[in-house]
Amino acid sequence: MCKVYLPSRLRMVANNQTWIEIEAATIQETLHILLENFPKLRPLIMDENKLNLYTRIFINNNEARDLDKIIQQNDTVHIIQAMAGG
Repeated sequence: MCKVYLPSRLRMVANNQTWIEIEAATIQETLHILLENFPKLRPLIMDENKLNLYTRIFINNNEARDLDKIIQQNDTVHIIQAMAGG
């Protein structure tokens, strides 16, 4: 089981949870389960079936560019979004 970290902007549509535990083998599977449980996250992190340009995934502080990347037991997955504004 991995722990998924949600930044404050994403928590508002995930019952204000900072950490969510998910049983999954890959990043893709983790995202699928996360979005199944919290469908309002989809427009905030996805464009169609891929991550949007402003969202990055990190496993244990290393960027994971491949959504098929294997997740090990006790890994931490951070969903990080770029900040924008003017």
